[in-house]
Amino acid sequence: MGSVMALMTMAHSMGMFAGSILAGLVMDIFQLRQAFFLGSLIMGFGVCFFTICIYAPKPNGLTHGIKM
Repeated sequence: MGSVMALMTMAHSMGMFAGSILAGLVMDIFQLRQAFFLGSLIMGFGVCFFTICIYAPKPNGLTHGIKM
């Protein structure tokens, strides 16, 4: 459990680091308005991807007792 928590913390920290650098680059190359627009597109794509992954049919035996 500790290693999973460490991986989640590391992924969160890397996301905060990479996100701020990428947003700064977009802001420097384009304008502030485009940085927010691009960020909202990326967030929307992430939400759609997450939703598809959650509701994707799972093969038998991999549900671990969860009835879907």
